[in-house]
Amino acid sequence: MIRTGAEYRDSIRGTRDVFINGEKVADVTTHPMFKPLVDIRARIYDMAHDPKTRDVMTVTQNGEVNAIGNALPYTQDDWWAKRRATDAVMEDVGGVVTRVGDETVGEMWSLYDGQDVLNEVNPEFSKNIEAHIGKVLQGDPFHVSANTDPKGDRSKAPHQGRQLHSRDPAPAFSHCLCSAHPETGRSDGRHFGFQCPPDQT
Repeated sequence: MIRTGAEYRDSIRGTRDVFINGEKVADVTTHPMFKPLVDIRARIYDMAHDPKTRDVMTVTQNGEVNAIGNALPYTQDDWWAKRRATDAVMEDVGGVVTRVGDETVGEMWSLYDGQDVLNEVNPEFSKNIEAHIGKVLQGDPFHVSANTDPKGDRSKAPHQGRQLHSRDPAPAFSHCLCSAHPETGRSDGRHFGFQCPPDQT
């Protein structure tokens, strides 16, 4: 499945509460801080339908047409196809753009390649990553990591005392924070915030 730009915009309009500088955003598709990126990502979706660009932006697997950016690569040719799609996007939008919804899929591919290691930890992990990659390919989501401060009251600006709160007055080692700016999906383990289950402290 490949969504259209309009379907993408509809999927993010009014479906969540978004705050920037302590103010709630009424519509992320039109807000000046988000609109440029939303427009580019919508264009990427539309390029998969555009007769001039759809051949370079899509791949057919098992009889289904999907976005090339989400497809699990098996050969060097698969990687070159992804490079051609990236070049087409950069040429179309007239510049360089990053974090447009497919870069963290590559980290999922690394986990897929390391299923034997994941199985040593828990056999469910490799099943989950395989299922996740399938859902990404078929659902064509905006799949991206994010840099953020620790989660607290997101309706407050950082200077208003937004910080990570623990429900446990004496959390011991059950809440671990390795950096003030956690990021999901980093392969080097830095800048990653996590919470351990209390029974594993």
